[in-house]
Amino acid sequence: MIGENFEPILVESRRMGCVSFAQLYFPGGVINKENFQRARMAAAQKLETLTWQFRIQGWNVAMGASGTIKAAHEVLMEMGEKDGIITPERLEKTGKRSFTSP
Repeated sequence: MIGENFEPILVESRRMGCVSFAQLYFPGGVINKENFQRARMAAAQKLETLTWQFRIQGWNVAMGASGTIKAAHEVLMEMGEKDGIITPERLEKTGKRSFTSP
């Protein structure tokens, strides 16, 4: 959703929740590079039809309340990112750390 002064300008949604992706792309809770890449590609494909609309409209701040956003926030907090801000760079760092931690 993109809006201004509490008025929606662009509203879209996709069914791609944290739990369904975890079950589909990380069977048995196994997180590895291959599963991560498959999940990332699937997410990109689901969002592909929306991205151009959002890029054209533009935005300054993104907010989220879904389980996926909450899970990403929790992981980043555990990694020491105490301000709670999720950035593309931090998400990339999270993915890389998943494959290097014991």
